[in-house]
Order: sequence, then structure tokens, then C-alpha cells
Amino acid sequence: MGLLDDLSNVEAFGKAQSNYCGVCTLLGELPAEESKLLHSRMADPKVSHTALSRILKENGYSISDGVMGRHRRGVCSGVAK
Repeated sequence: MGLLDDLSNVEAFGKAQSNYCGVCTLLGELPAEESKLLHSRMADPKVSHTALSRILKENGYSISDGVMGRHRRGVCSGVAK
């Protein structure tokens, strides 16, 4: 198939990505105490994106270190900036 065919059948390539940052979404869903502590840890420059991502993944939240980094730098696609 060529580009024209692929663009004509774009649905076959999967759903559109969300316009919301996973961290923003998670912060809105967590209980207040957990959300507050996550905000605090994200504000600490000594805590790495990878460490936060790993902790979240181990607790059932699929947040990559890239998403975490974009959120922390304020360049995420989220609504809770």
C-alpha cells in the first residue's frame, strides 16, 4: 500500500492519542493525600523522572519517564498546568 491508501484507511493505524497528559489525569484521579505527595515529589529536582515513573508503574499507573518529564517541565498536553 502507498501513502494515499494508508491515509485513506487511517483508522487501521489505531485510535487518536489523548489530548491530556497522563500525569494531569492521574493527579485528578488520585486521593488528595497521594496527589499532594506526588506534586511534592515532582517539585523536588533531586527526584528523577525515572524514579517517579517506576514508583507509579509498580503501583499500577502506566506513566512513562518521558511523560513525567514533559509534565514536570510544563510542556505536557494536559489541562492541569
